[in-house]
Amino acid sequence: PPFGAAPLARRPPRRVLAASIRRPMAAASGRAARRCWRRTATARCFGGAHRCAASWVGPPPDRLPSLPTGERLTIQEFGSFSLDNTGVVLWTGCASALCRWLGREFSDGGLRGRSVLELGAGTGAVGLYAAAMGASPVLLSDGGPPSVLELARQNVLQNVAPRGPVPSEADVRVLPLRWGSELDASVGHVDLVLASDVTTLRTEVAALAETLAALLGTRSGPRAVLAHERRTDYDEQLEYFEVQVAQRSLSLTTLVSGAWQDSSGRLREISVLEVTRSRSDCGGG
Repeated sequence: PPFGAAPLARRPPRRVLAASIRRPMAAASGRAARRCWRRTATARCFGGAHRCAASWVGPPPDRLPSLPTGERLTIQEFGSFSLDNTGVVLWTGCASALCRWLGREFSDGGLRGRSVLELGAGTGAVGLYAAAMGASPVLLSDGGPPSVLELARQNVLQNVAPRGPVPSEADVRVLPLRWGSELDASVGHVDLVLASDVTTLRTEVAALAETLAALLGTRSGPRAVLAHERRTDYDEQLEYFEVQVAQRSLSLTTLVSGAWQDSSGRLREISVLEVTRSRSDCGGG
């Protein structure tokens, strides 16, 4: 069903595949249990009558979706990357999934006037999508080299009216931000934190969790929503991220998940996750 509650309200988590995985999970333990869960999730999510209740709507997320107005963003990328410079490429799977979530979650216009911070923005696609839906200010942050920040600035210029769908009055800024470092005062108040495909490199995940903990560290902290793609059988990247957020009194909840077969025949699975403060930590003030 379409989302329609108040803007930025914390909805009860949508438990994906809960009923279908109870028996296999009970019959296994440890790593074997997780492997069993992943295979069950794949079987239940992929196509036909076994489509999962919280799956994607529409075509596979292999490109950015159109905006609710029908307009589309124009995103430039460099076309090549290295492990030290991943932000020059638009990772369409996770970016598309997160944009689709934004379009459904805030279909009532609830993003208008809300402040958004995108972590690891790279091309800035997700933050620009939020800006086109009315969010302002929107901060596109990245800890990569100057070339990545310049790419994001070029995409801002390309997509702000009259050249693109982002309103001309929207305040969209690009700023350097390395995860784990102290937050700059220019970040200010944030209503919504977004991050797309940022959980893959283990060397960066602990610092990412540290930054999320700092952002969520107050009672009036923002919502923090990330998109993650499973790239291994056991999904060790997500396991490691779960450990890192838990060590900082944070919790991870799946909001929506889906799987599809790409043009090469490879099965791809993407989840949209929300990071929140643990209940015990919230109660402790």
